[in-house]
Amino acid sequence: MKKFLILAFLVLVGCGGSGEPGDSPQVRGTVPYVPRVTLPNEVDELWFDLTIDLEAAAEFFARANWVWDADGGELWGAPLHAPLIVVDAVNRHAVANMRDERGALTRYGGVYVGILPAHVIVGATVSEFSGTLWGMTPWHILEQSGEDEFFATMLHEGFHVVQGQFKGGSERGIFSVLQPHTANLDARVTVILEIRALFDALSVQGSQRERFVHYALSARKHRRTLYPDAIASENNFELSEGLTVWTEVSLVLPDRDAQIEFIDDMQDRVLPAEYMLFGYITGALYAMLLSDAGADWQSGLTWQTDLGELLQQAFGIAELTPFGQLDLEIIGYSEIVAEQAGWIENFQRVRQGAFDTFRLGQPLLRLVGDGYFDEVNQDYFYAFFVTGINAPDESPQSLVYYGEFTFVASFGEVRFNGGYMRTVGRPAGASIDGITAVGMEIIEGENRAVGQGWELVLNAGYGIRELEDGDFETYRR
Repeated sequence: MKKFLILAFLVLVGCGGSGEPGDSPQVRGTVPYVPRVTLPNEVDELWFDLTIDLEAAAEFFARANWVWDADGGELWGAPLHAPLIVVDAVNRHAVANMRDERGALTRYGGVYVGILPAHVIVGATVSEFSGTLWGMTPWHILEQSGEDEFFATMLHEGFHVVQGQFKGGSERGIFSVLQPHTANLDARVTVILEIRALFDALSVQGSQRERFVHYALSARKHRRTLYPDAIASENNFELSEGLTVWTEVSLVLPDRDAQIEFIDDMQDRVLPAEYMLFGYITGALYAMLLSDAGADWQSGLTWQTDLGELLQQAFGIAELTPFGQLDLEIIGYSEIVAEQAGWIENFQRVRQGAFDTFRLGQPLLRLVGDGYFDEVNQDYFYAFFVTGINAPDESPQSLVYYGEFTFVASFGEVRFNGGYMRTVGRPAGASIDGITAVGMEIIEGENRAVGQGWELVLNAGYGIRELEDGDFETYRR
């Protein structure tokens, strides 16, 4: 599975001509030209050597404000402005678009700066800091993937901050992105059939559209009959992530074809392996079809809403044809089954490798520090899938990574070539639990270590020490 870089957005930058920042073109889907921002210093000097370009961060904040102003509350019936923060994942330097509730950040020109404490989660996520809930964007995304994806991630996380107000004040309840049933062949096949049928529905009109909607809903119902315990989690993931994707494309991309093309490209990049994340795609597609049908679907949303049920009502489908009675070959059933059977076989091999690597009692090299993934070409899956290798805190959110990639951190770099790494408590970012230390060799005089499928190169001032429990850890000398 290639790591999911959530949003490779095709934002149209510079299409607003050379107008002033206050100009407000009345065309949704065009991001304005924003002149280089010059920030006056409102403090004599910063107390640390900031590694984030303040003027560049201010430009992205200005773009986000323009998009939100241009929407004017039209899409969701309320403004979408949100607290945004950009963070260097290695040293926790932060730049925000507004003051935090408790005043921990320092105003510096038109932005607010500071250093996040160790307990604050760093990543492309929603994160609470100093009494404020932020849409957080890691700074390295700009360097890794360019302005388009960086800006898209900023909008994505910003909507997550405010989206709760559009769920009728309902309690979100227990929510997990694990979707463990997607490691099973029948679940994967029905997910793919559902997605293909939804895309086909968007490409046609009238009775043909209703036919493909029917196929999608029948595949969905069949999977949920097999895995009833997954229904709430599937719904919640679609409402959280899928509607966020729909919001982004609706705000930024200029026409319907471009929106569909973007979501299609996303599923081509993401879903061939990681069907646990299918809600990003299905949620967005259901929202598009519901909007096309003229349904008043947004006003009554809760965190328990089933978008499939809403679409069935919008099309007036009283009863779904049983899954086994559908002519599934028109959406490639046999081909899908063959492809996914091969995936299952490979997954079992990788999973067994993870179990062998992290079986209880083996020493680990604990990577103590913050960082991010670079040069990503990896498989990853939740440790939940592999009995016995969960992190010490037994967090179901623990991830196991395998493949060819580099983890860049404050202590140095870990370069993987067929090795396994495990995180604690949350996906890629801070708090890396470790990599197997079986067969680890510390190379004296070179400030590095090698192990099974990996190499650690330490920065100056860092070392490796053995702990009382037999594990090892990186530390600052």
